[in-house]
Amino acid sequence: MLRRFVVVPFVAAAAPGCVTDHDVLAEQTPDARPAFEGGTGVRPVQRDASSDAASEATPPPPQMEAAPPPSGTRSLTFVHGVTDSPWVACCFSVLHDGKTTALPRPFPEGGLSYGASVRVTDGEFADLAADGIASRLVLADSPDAVAGLDCASVLDLANQLAVYPPPGDASPVFDAGSAPALFDAAARPASPRDASMAMDGSSRRDASAEAGARDASVPVAAVRVASLPLLPPGALAVPRGYVLVVGGCAGGRGVTDPSEQSICGEGYSSTAPTLNAYVVAPPANAPKNKVELTVLGATPAVTQFDLGFIPGLSGDLVTVATRVAPGALRPLSGYTASSSVGIGASDATAHLQLFAFGSSVPIYDQDWAPTLAASGVSAIEDGASYTLIVVGPFPGFSKRRWWNDPLVTVVRNE
Repeated sequence: MLRRFVVVPFVAAAAPGCVTDHDVLAEQTPDARPAFEGGTGVRPVQRDASSDAASEATPPPPQMEAAPPPSGTRSLTFVHGVTDSPWVACCFSVLHDGKTTALPRPFPEGGLSYGASVRVTDGEFADLAADGIASRLVLADSPDAVAGLDCASVLDLANQLAVYPPPGDASPVFDAGSAPALFDAAARPASPRDASMAMDGSSRRDASAEAGARDASVPVAAVRVASLPLLPPGALAVPRGYVLVVGGCAGGRGVTDPSEQSICGEGYSSTAPTLNAYVVAPPANAPKNKVELTVLGATPAVTQFDLGFIPGLSGDLVTVATRVAPGALRPLSGYTASSSVGIGASDATAHLQLFAFGSSVPIYDQDWAPTLAASGVSAIEDGASYTLIVVGPFPGFSKRRWWNDPLVTVVRNE
């Protein structure tokens, strides 16, 4: 039986990030099934990509799905998919035997650029099977903003910067008396769209043309801090590799734009962030002569998409996953129909494509170079498993001012 308790996010200097369903990160008794079984994220398990549109509009109640066999090696890969920060690091606190110990310095050393990741092995700073992990996310343009600072100093600095100018006006960026808005793409139908309409952003407002003086005159704080959801003790009990992606927007002073809903997701404002943590347990069972691929939606700005690849100049589209929503890992059993040669990630004519809401026109069409460069994965290899992760704004909005580009990044599953 699964024993549940209320999960309270670790309170930080800025508004906390949100999870859609805190009970998914529930404490477990030793005989409980793992919280992330079936490869789902922080939301209840959703229907597989093959389900029909009618059933997607009214999601079924939460259910458990068969999980791929554990790999036997427990690890946690942390991925930077935050839309409104070029660079992040984490200040971790470890919950062990009822006591909380804060790590003194931001992790990892040097932080993470957009789309990059770091793998934490069991025992590196916590017993991943037994300890809880509370995280405060540090956001900045570069590591220079917090160079030489420990976590306590970073939090003090973020508090000082989290006020509107002029000096002496101590109005906080975030209203501590109001809870941040929850964003649950799985709990409501996607906004109706015309699938025949070109989804290249041409029908949307141009952010640079409409950005007003208010946006241009209010600078984004050089350092911000936001809480992530608590990973409670026992959440990573099964010995396997886990992936935690932080996506959406943390918000704050100056993080506003006329097109912010398309950049950060529905319901976003500078005081109502859409920052979210997506935790999945992807399969790592690639056949010897094939590549295994799964796809994770990790941005609230793209609420439903299909992902495929074109292997080369004369190749046809190969669909890897369909109807992927934020927090969903698809397909559950992994795509294993292609070899590394068949995928052709090293070929400049091979492309990754995203299609929104059943459209036949891709909203994202890029070669593999941005994916490999951002992630630090040098090549896609046979016998290895990978998770392709969709982060950033709705494609069609180029990088301007405070947001990153749309991106499909990748991690190698362990």
